[in-house]
Amino acid sequence: MTIDEFNAKRTEMLDRAEKLINDGKVNEAKALADEVKNLDAQFEAEKETSAELNMLKGQSVKTIENLAKIEENKFTEKENTEMKTDALYKQAFFNTLLGKELTPEQKNAFVHTTGLPNAKSLPIPTETLNEIWSLVSEEHAITKDIRKIFSKAVIEIPVHSAIVAGAATTVNEGAANADEQNTFTSVTLSGKDFSKTIDISYAALAMTIEAFEAYLKQEIAEGIADALADDVFAIIDSGIANANILETAAVGTMTYADIAGAFAKLKGVTNSKVTVYATRATVYNYLATLEDTEGHLIFQPNANAEIQGYLLGAPVKFDDSVAANRLYIGDASKVPYNVVQDIMVEQDRNIKTHVVTYSGYARMQGALVIPTAFARLSVKTQA
Repeated sequence: MTIDEFNAKRTEMLDRAEKLINDGKVNEAKALADEVKNLDAQFEAEKETSAELNMLKGQSVKTIENLAKIEENKFTEKENTEMKTDALYKQAFFNTLLGKELTPEQKNAFVHTTGLPNAKSLPIPTETLNEIWSLVSEEHAITKDIRKIFSKAVIEIPVHSAIVAGAATTVNEGAANADEQNTFTSVTLSGKDFSKTIDISYAALAMTIEAFEAYLKQEIAEGIADALADDVFAIIDSGIANANILETAAVGTMTYADIAGAFAKLKGVTNSKVTVYATRATVYNYLATLEDTEGHLIFQPNANAEIQGYLLGAPVKFDDSVAANRLYIGDASKVPYNVVQDIMVEQDRNIKTHVVTYSGYARMQGALVIPTAFARLSVKTQA
């Protein structure tokens, strides 16, 4: 209660007690006097408690503010230190590849990142590594669409073969559906080697770090992307269901019925991810003028760098790793790739030829986990 409320209540109680005494009601007046004492004690207790709470409240706010500032400073300091270390390691990385002397700060960052004062197998700086993977995705449509798993370990994945029994069906009310029985095999993704070697003469090493970085990124990305795209289509070829390997009905031509039949073979796909992969020549030689049974063009061109058109509603993407006169239609997310060793760079100097060889190296492996997730349609070459 406030002091005004306390004083008003106390005065009222004392007035009542005095009146009781005047009326000869001593016991009642005495009891009321005891209530006044209790009121005094209660008010004092409230004042003390309020003062303690205010003091604690002030300390708590101050402490919380201080702790928040300390944690914020710690986070900012750690973040700044990591950013500075990453930037220094990037400088050290490219200076090392170019055979240039490192500053003491760069040496410390180099040892902090690699664990060794002189390492020939170097992890690529995070920023540069992300840019290389971005370039890998741009080089081939299929390398962007596959699902990459950066586990950095050997993993085993199930490959679905078939549903033997218990597929979804209608049942009578109160009746139980049969338990689903799936057939699976497993594939161990321990990795295969992917590499790109680049030879640079001693004279060319005089280029700036910026020019060297751009050149190295592009060369590594192109080499690994080409090898990866070839490997993806080889994996699809080896894992695809036999019934999904198709040829056109007639020699040297492709019809609406051929393409519709290929689409009809797909099972276990995410519809929004179904894509057609083919070379530019195949698209324009066979698809560009193709009509359905009512005379409508089934290929709809699209002025987009990533998607060149649509075929029966599915995006069409150019990929030079596809064999000539062939279409792959399917869901590339059903081809997971396990990255066991992320891209790194190794170097070797040949003092006889005055050439430095750089090797961009990665270890990864993929699998087609649903054999019916792709259909392959090739133009028949002979009757």
